Amino acid sequence: MSILNRAVQSDEISTMKHKLHVYLIFIYILIVPLNMVEIPLIGSAMKMSSIAILTTSLALLYSDNIAIKYNNRLFVAWAAYVAYTFISIFWSSNFESSLSTAIGLLQVLIISFVLTQIELHDDDIRTIEFAWILVSLICLLLFFGGAGQQYDYGGRTTILLRSGTADPNEFCAYFFMTLAILMVRLFNRPSKIKMICYITIILAIFYCILMTGSRGGLLSGVAVVATSWIVSTSISLKKVILLVLLTAVLILAFQYLFLPNLPQPVLERFQLKSMLEDRGSGRTDIWMMALNDIFSGTMRVFLGYGPFGITFMRDTMHNHFLQALMDGGILGLILFVNFLIELVRKAFQNGPIFIGGMAGAFTAMLTLTAYSYFKLIWLIFMMCLLTISTKKNVVEKS
Repeated sequence: MSILNRAVQSDEISTMKHKLHVYLIFIYILIVPLNMVEIPLIGSAMKMSSIAILTTSLALLYSDNIAIKYNNRLFVAWAAYVAYTFISIFWSSNFESSLSTAIGLLQVLIISFVLTQIELHDDDIRTIEFAWILVSLICLLLFFGGAGQQYDYGGRTTILLRSGTADPNEFCAYFFMTLAILMVRLFNRPSKIKMICYITIILAIFYCILMTGSRGGLLSGVAVVATSWIVSTSISLKKVILLVLLTAVLILAFQYLFLPNLPQPVLERFQLKSMLEDRGSGRTDIWMMALNDIFSGTMRVFLGYGPFGITFMRDTMHNHFLQALMDGGILGLILFVNFLIELVRKAFQNGPIFIGGMAGAFTAMLTLTAYSYFKLIWLIFMMCLLTISTKKNVVEKS
């Protein structure tokens, strides 16, 4: 075998391993709905699948002699936040809960770090985008195909399976990345057929979110759409016309298609009067109680209670910024905010789709606590760890 043939064969093997690694990311995204499936004594089905993906990914990195890089600013900020979470266990008021939370964050960090060690190309990103779209379509099929049932109160609908369920607020996060992808594609001059498909999926997603009765989910969806449009377009008459038409379609669909089919209790949840009366489903009371406690003059304001270490309140904070303050004190909040800043910086490097997805995740964290059990948020964070090259992934043969 000639030197040239050996070089070509080596390139082909390298390309095959690269594709396998991309498929592992694809599969990891695709299996995220398994988080709704609980296995007795083990946890979610996604946890078991993630172990297999992590092991395979490590084997690929080892066989390809890829040097693992630890100098990524985002990884350093992420690792610092997780490390401090572990340290705060030692002064936690609820050791068992804190340890479980910290281990969950570490597991997410490790698999996210390992899966994002390779450099991706444009065609790889399209593959990853396709995985997100498939996840959303699977969730829509489950939701409207029989698995979507009324929740325990207020006529709200979510996916209820024999082996598990999805919190209606967290369920909306399955659609954040897909909304960003479709919005960016809409403004990149798709064919008429694709445009119709994209708009149809967007409408189905918003109808699904409305059916869940999640006000935070609806706000997050709007944040994704608005942010994706702002960062992905330069102002032109054609794009303004497209935006006006899309807005008109959404308003008409909302008025004549969505509203007549929503249960009355769900409709009332989206009214300002209802929001003021129930004080954000009691969130305002929780936030005020937590702030009064953390700033009561004790050392807890600097160190916090440890992850989920609060024992005098049965509720989570329903706001991850406040949760970071209560669990880690001012130091923990600083590390968490620094982590978010690095996420935003990397999202702007990677492109408008990632910025749009991050907008949805950040908005969701204003009304939800988002530790590792909220897999969708951390999977969106993982997208920012991806390194994207503008070079084509092509092996030239001569």
